[in-house]
Amino acid sequence: MSATGGGDFYQDSQKQRSRAVVAAAALGFARADLVLAGIRYQHDRIGPGTGIVVGGGLPLLVSRLRGQVTRFVGDDGYRAWRFKLGPEGGILGAHLGVFYTRDQSPGTPSLNGAATEASLPLLPGVTARAGAGYGVTSDHVYAALATLGAGWSPVHSIEISAEVGRTRGAASTTALAPSGPTAVRPLQRLPLLGGGGGEGSNGSAPPPAPTLTTGLLSVRVSFP
Repeated sequence: MSATGGGDFYQDSQKQRSRAVVAAAALGFARADLVLAGIRYQHDRIGPGTGIVVGGGLPLLVSRLRGQVTRFVGDDGYRAWRFKLGPEGGILGAHLGVFYTRDQSPGTPSLNGAATEASLPLLPGVTARAGAGYGVTSDHVYAALATLGAGWSPVHSIEISAEVGRTRGAASTTALAPSGPTAVRPLQRLPLLGGGGGEGSNGSAPPPAPTLTTGLLSVRVSFP
């Protein structure tokens, strides 16, 4: 059994910010694992709230099937679900996962998509990470996301990581964001973009969705 705690800070090019603290525990048995986490967040648009994450992995022939369900309950009435399911595998420290994702948030169409995430150790204590996602909402608005970052562990139990990204599309684009094989990334499960799909006020096509630059800074402390 292991435990992780830490915090995230997110900002995009529209000056929208989110902050969160997270505590998670992971239990391994045989080749399977179970992850439970609690999140407390403060978001510029939807306000403060709490998140609960339940996830786990089961062995496949040459990889692992991983799933994750996240429930957000905002203090001011916000509610959302995030779902993630797909295979992942690794060799010599490298990791690759491909996932189906679904986002259900109030006031916006649901989003179904696919996301991939990869990590590769570069130097002792330094890991490169990349992710990409693509999806479509129930009213046929497309969303896309790409991220690139790195993590640094000055000692075994501490990791400091940073990511930059480019995102375009529906309000729930960030549901496509990578979350790592066992880490919980709460800020990438919130509706960070605002806006949504659907028609314009006169029945015309909606205006083009903005393309945003995003940044994420995370700190994690693990025990043992």
